[in-house]
Amino acid sequence: MGFVANDIVMEDWGCYIPLENKGFAFALCCGHQYGDDDQFLIFTEPQTPKVRKFLRVIDATPQLT
Repeated sequence: MGFVANDIVMEDWGCYIPLENKGFAFALCCGHQYGDDDQFLIFTEPQTPKVRKFLRVIDATPQLT
């Protein structure tokens, strides 16, 4: 599964990269670990496999794997 990245958003903690995804907001995030120049922390948003949207629960497992 491939993703199309939209414009990178620079935050004070690092980079927020929104990815095109149908159904819910999905992003890849990257920042320095503990402020060190040679250690990075990469995580996704959402961080859990279940996304709540209105009265529904969406399974984000395929996108996160």
